[in-house]
Amino acid sequence: MYEAMRGEGELAPYTAKPGLDVVGSVLDLSGIEMELLNEAGREYILKELLEPFRESYDYIFIDCPPSLGLLTLNALTASDTIYIPLQTQFLAMQGLAKIKQVIQKVKLRLNKKAGYRRGDRHHVRQPQSTQPRRGGDHSQVFR
Repeated sequence: MYEAMRGEGELAPYTAKPGLDVVGSVLDLSGIEMELLNEAGREYILKELLEPFRESYDYIFIDCPPSLGLLTLNALTASDTIYIPLQTQFLAMQGLAKIKQVIQKVKLRLNKKAGYRRGDRHHVRQPQSTQPRRGGDHSQVFR
């Protein structure tokens, strides 16, 4: 990934198992933001690298660092749908508000297709037992 983003190589998917290809990275990728600081169109590099693969795969998942730097901006620009995993904590919810603002700006300026998916009750595992849990606090019963 690092060499491809620098323009020194191509993306080379590796078949981890049938039906699952991955593109590996190295620690050097964390420094790519400084290296591409003055690069024209730096927000579109990943999109251009992935374009030849779009027809070959049903889904392309891009794992991003927990920051809003150039790597994440590249992923947002290359994506059609954005899934945002987060913890159910106050600070995570504040971060969600910020990332939603960034996605709207990306959609306006860089990628008209970009959009995020909201989780719904079909994606959240809910306890169904009416019996108390084993061990620990027995005061809560889920219905």
